[in-house]
Amino acid sequence: MIAVGLGGFAVYQLKAALSQVDLLRQQVDLLADQVKLQRDDLALQREAIAAEAERNRKRDELLDGQLEELRRRQRALDRQQANRIRVEWDQSGPPPGVEVEQGDAVHVALVINKSPRPIREVRAGMSLHNEKYRHASSIRPILGDAPAPAYEVQDYRVDVVQADEGYAFVFPFSVRKAARLAVRFVDDEGREWQVEDDYSVREYDPDEWMT
Repeated sequence: MIAVGLGGFAVYQLKAALSQVDLLRQQVDLLADQVKLQRDDLALQREAIAAEAERNRKRDELLDGQLEELRRRQRALDRQQANRIRVEWDQSGPPPGVEVEQGDAVHVALVINKSPRPIREVRAGMSLHNEKYRHASSIRPILGDAPAPAYEVQDYRVDVVQADEGYAFVFPFSVRKAARLAVRFVDDEGREWQVEDDYSVREYDPDEWMT
């Protein structure tokens, strides 16, 4: 009787152990399902974040393009007057006090304001051997009612050039010498510009000019 009782108890323990194993397996399966759901949620979140990042990138590209277009238009507006300042090479006999070889002419820069608004502090410079721009030694009006103030040579500039006025800036250098020309001025908005002899326009660079 005791042996039979012991055997029944062992069977009971085995069944209980199997039930615990089955319960544990169910818990493991449930945990695996939860982990899978969490992974799926994370994958969806990553996709959503990636999609939002892509939308932000495209929006930023669009905004950057629009901003650059606005900047381009503003630069064009800023340069509108500067683009209408006419600069030409010319030559003439040497001004008083300038000695060159007999028969030689000297470099002259013609500056004409073809914009409808005045420009100010107009100077012309000549560069030899890629040195800094040197100022003209003589200035004279060539168009319109442009005055010739007495202080123009001392300051190397014409204070104001009205619309359709022009000036000749005469340099003490023979045309036998290769040179580069530039003209600098302040537009009616207070911006300083520099026009090169190839008609390119850019912001004035003080490091390129003699004081």
